Amino acid sequence: KYDFGHGNKDSLFFDQVMDSIVLILDYIDLYGDTTVPQTVNVYELDPTVKFRQDSGYLIRENSFTYSNLLGSRTFAPSVLNDSVKAFRDTTRNQLRIKLDKSFGRRLLDYDSTANAATGAYATDSAFRSKFKGFALQSMNSGNAVMGFNLAGANTKLAIYYRYQKSGKIDTTVSYFRLTGSSANANYVQRDYSGTPVQAAAGGTLEDDIVYIQNTPGTYAHIKIPDLNTISN
Repeated sequence: KYDFGHGNKDSLFFDQVMDSIVLILDYIDLYGDTTVPQTVNVYELDPTVKFRQDSGYLIRENSFTYSNLLGSRTFAPSVLNDSVKAFRDTTRNQLRIKLDKSFGRRLLDYDSTANAATGAYATDSAFRSKFKGFALQSMNSGNAVMGFNLAGANTKLAIYYRYQKSGKIDTTVSYFRLTGSSANANYVQRDYSGTPVQAAAGGTLEDDIVYIQNTPGTYAHIKIPDLNTISN
């Protein structure tokens, strides 16, 4: 069970100007050009998605559907190790993406039946019926691969809101964190258009060069016509 610790939802305030909800990722490493801006979109997984922690998914398997865009950020990867000063959170090595405020209001409203048997926060399965998870998509921009630790201390969903305390309005933040039982999967799409890899792929002519790239990359067939003439 979970609640925001301030009574029922009627005591929780999510102002359209002051308050916000932010997805924070723990940045650990980067490969490539750090200066070219990249865009990362955050979507909500569709309710029909069957995404489980006890299942395996190929890195080239794109079976997850998402349609509700929750937020987006364009940034140069070089800023990821900069210091961040936020409310009750001063650190570095973070990617912070502000999400739609209606999503934050939705999470606060779930609190109204937090301790009831049918409430969204009553059980893990009840919460999953209301929210399947996030889909993060790096768009076709930039020229770097970024690494984030989903189990890291900096990875969390931060909900900044206000509540009524002794007749006064106070500001606070609540964190939702991933755990060891949280499900996650990577999907990587390669685009070889206009590259030597595309030029060498397929066809029936012999190639002087083959390109071998890690999953979900490339493979090659190598035929040695006189192999059967060589003794064991």
